[in-house]
Amino acid sequence: MYKHLTKVCFFAGSLALALGVTPAFSDVSPDYGPVSGGGSPSMTGNSGAFDATQLPPDLLRLNLSEEQKAKISEVIQNHNKALHDSFTTAFNSHEALRNLALSPEYTEAKAKSLSQEGAKAMAETAQIHSRIDNAIYQLLNPQQQQQWKQDIANFEQRMPKPE
Repeated sequence: MYKHLTKVCFFAGSLALALGVTPAFSDVSPDYGPVSGGGSPSMTGNSGAFDATQLPPDLLRLNLSEEQKAKISEVIQNHNKALHDSFTTAFNSHEALRNLALSPEYTEAKAKSLSQEGAKAMAETAQIHSRIDNAIYQLLNPQQQQQWKQDIANFEQRMPKPE
C-alpha cells in the first residue's frame, strides 16, 4: 500500500516538475536541471507557466546564440497549447479517478475508463516533451549537443530511481 502511494506521489511530483508548477507556498523559482526525460523546455519555475520567452537554466548554460534562443522559443511556443491540453486532460482524469474512488458510484469499468484516459494523456504529454527536446537538440551545434547530453546524464544520476 505504501509503495503504491509513494509511486503515486512521485508521479504527481514529477508531473508538476515537468510542467514547471511550483508549490503554492513557494516564492522561489527552482532550477529544474536538464529538460530531458519528460521535462519540457517550457518549464520556467513560474506557477503553471508555459513561457516561451524564458529558457530554462540548462539551456542557457549552453551559450546559445540569439538566433538559437529565438528558434528554441518558437519551438516551445508552437507546442504550448498541445502540452497544456494534454497535461490538463491527464490531471483531470487523475482527479476524477480519485473522486470516483471515494464515491458510492465506483465501478471497475468507470475506474478503468478514467485510468486509460489519463494514461493516454500522459503518453501524449511525454511524446510532446520528447518532440520539443528533439527539436531543440537539432538546433544545437555538436559541442552544445554533447554538453546537453552530459548535463542530462549528470541530472539523471541525482534523480531517485524506482525500487
